[in-house]
Amino acid sequence: MHIFLKRGTHFFFVIVLALTGFYSVIGHAADSDSVQSHRDNIEQLLVAMGVPEQVNQSAAEVRDLYLVKVDENKADDQVKKMVGDYRQEINDLVANALSWDAVKSYYISVYAKQMTVAEIEAVMEFIYSPVGKKFVAGQGIANQEIREILKVELATKLTEPVRALSSDLRDALTEHAKKLKNNS
Repeated sequence: MHIFLKRGTHFFFVIVLALTGFYSVIGHAADSDSVQSHRDNIEQLLVAMGVPEQVNQSAAEVRDLYLVKVDENKADDQVKKMVGDYRQEINDLVANALSWDAVKSYYISVYAKQMTVAEIEAVMEFIYSPVGKKFVAGQGIANQEIREILKVELATKLTEPVRALSSDLRDALTEHAKKLKNNS
């Protein structure tokens, strides 16, 4: 069955469809802008709460767990260089896995799931108040879920590279000790 439309009616439907698509695109762009604005507000909130500093402190603590302790007074220059190279690689691995830039999206995603734009704005208003500033000095929000995410990230990003580096350093130190013993 064919439906025949008058020429003017056909033109009208084309215009309606075009405008519907146009406004739909504008609506999606506005939604996209709204989502980005919400994410920006969440990031501002996290910064105001001191979360980047907390993340950096945690990264430093993790890094220190993997660092090799060497008595600098007893080590020769080659050992110091090997240990220094190892430490630099550990620093780089931890920074890439745990820096604020590396984990910020996890924080933003957790907060975006939990809070509306209006709630984030209300919290920001609170955070910038005298009581809010006092609160920020001692606490953060959603740290438990983020810790769980970071545990997974650490396990996948650091365990094998650190194991390989440790093995390489151990092998290099063993070889160096053999050379020293043979030269004595």
